Amino acid sequence: MQLAGSLRTTADDRILEIFRERGNLTPAPVEEFGGPSSSHASRSCKKFARHGLLEQIVTGLYTITDEGKAYLDDEFDASELDPLEDSK
Repeated sequence: MQLAGSLRTTADDRILEIFRERGNLTPAPVEEFGGPSSSHASRSCKKFARHGLLEQIVTGLYTITDEGKAYLDDEFDASELDPLEDSK
């Protein structure tokens, strides 16, 4: 999967930045913190979790991973990541 092409948007970067700044969140407050709509955030969180950039703690609650932080800092090349097999 070409992760960089399908994920590297300003809106999706903002979602990851909000998780880095705020900690564990559900997608709903992302919009309140200056991110895209909660429906967009929900779809993106699921996509990020499938690729290891976010981790789903419990249903609907996510946290950013070290890979997600490195991705934001352009220290991690996510262009060839495959979806995780055991993602929730």
